[in-house]
Amino acid sequence: MSSMHGGIILPGAKGDLKATPITMGEVSLKVDTPAVSMEQPVALGEIVGTIGGKAVLSPLAGTVCYLSDSAVKIIGDGSDRRVEAVPFGRRTGKTLAESTPEELLDEIRKAGIVEADGQVLAEHLEQAMERSAAGKLRYAVISLLDLDPASLSCASLGMEYADAIAGGLAILLRIVAVRQGTIVCDSAHPLTVNAIRTACRKSRLISVEVAENRYPMSHPKLFLRWLYQKEMSATSKPENMGVFLTDVESCIALHQLFATGIPRLSVRTTFRENKQSKLYDLPLGMTLASLKCSDLWETLPQDEGERHSLVKPSDSSLWCMGLMNGAHPADPIDRSVTVLMPVSQLPNRTKEHGDCIRCGRCVEVCPMYLSPFRYLPEKPWITFLSGSPRDAIACIGCGCCTYACPAGLPLRRYALRAKEEERIRLEQRKKAREQTAVPADSATAMLTAMQPPNPSGQPNQTSQTNESIDAQNPKSTEEKGRDAQ
Repeated sequence: MSSMHGGIILPGAKGDLKATPITMGEVSLKVDTPAVSMEQPVALGEIVGTIGGKAVLSPLAGTVCYLSDSAVKIIGDGSDRRVEAVPFGRRTGKTLAESTPEELLDEIRKAGIVEADGQVLAEHLEQAMERSAAGKLRYAVISLLDLDPASLSCASLGMEYADAIAGGLAILLRIVAVRQGTIVCDSAHPLTVNAIRTACRKSRLISVEVAENRYPMSHPKLFLRWLYQKEMSATSKPENMGVFLTDVESCIALHQLFATGIPRLSVRTTFRENKQSKLYDLPLGMTLASLKCSDLWETLPQDEGERHSLVKPSDSSLWCMGLMNGAHPADPIDRSVTVLMPVSQLPNRTKEHGDCIRCGRCVEVCPMYLSPFRYLPEKPWITFLSGSPRDAIACIGCGCCTYACPAGLPLRRYALRAKEEERIRLEQRKKAREQTAVPADSATAMLTAMQPPNPSGQPNQTSQTNESIDAQNPKSTEEKGRDAQ
């Protein structure tokens, strides 16, 4: 197992890997055409509307409490009512092996599964199928690496859904037509690794790799570089390496869609407070502010609620996305929300910080070989490096520099600001090149206009010379055709 340059080795989160489902609270779902009425009871998995031709399913059982032309809000009642869905095989009379990739893709498109990065899974698979047909796709990878060192979500999912992960990857291999799949696990959770290896033992197309427990190894650019021993540029994507990459939540949702008829409609989230971790399955679409009316609140002491002003739904600084990513606004929960922490549990980076002491810790921990101290504004001893260095475009925003800085400098913020400035500069340069580029027709017209005028009406000297050469070397039409060929 090879090591990764930079990064931070943390003790890792510890806790029970069993998750508690959240069945109360309020979820907000975007729709184009609602399919329910006000105060109508709905079951988990029931269609409440459509958006872009895709069905929108209710992630919990409850009652419709708000209805408009663009949104449906449902408040959970704590029950476990589920819609009676028919699995794919029983409904079509075909097994997955007998079905074509287009039929499987159409089923996924109807379910409207969205990946952790916000991309629709069906669209991602359609692009992968095109690349596979062109011979540009070779691998399919499922990442079981937690995006934050405070998270236990992927380790818990690997323990509980090992068979579903292996089955979902097999379906992906069938759709994108590649013959090698890989599941990447974290070395900090050996029980999860053993469960995944046991589930994949009978498959010859799936391999299991164990990555080193070092943050931010979970970033695709880093663990793919480690997995295939290839460098990735700042703007490259996994598809440029011939890799189809998706998250474990989407893989499980894909397997449950074909196994039960209903995809997984929740996300496993680690709630960490006072170094204690608890796992919950939060319904997709639930806002962080609405968690105050869910049964998650029963696990928190009342004095903690008063201290953190939990009763304020509009307080966007109440929750954060783990140790490295900072505060998170009260947006609807999606598959990228894997950690929830009260802001008081974070290292305090908002107070007045000191000056850079030039210790070099930020350089040591940066996994992209950058020098984050170079992006500090208005430092007299680095005036020769001021501005927006070109290598800032390679910053992945992992936050290792900010976490390791003994002076408490917000280096991540400065690096991302320099990256944005560099991105804007590159776009402006690209637009300038496009504006100055001369089309072929315009270039011909310019060359014609640059020829000297000939008021006598006689042919130009160049044309006259060409005609004299042709007269001295007469050729038939057939010979000229052969020469052209």
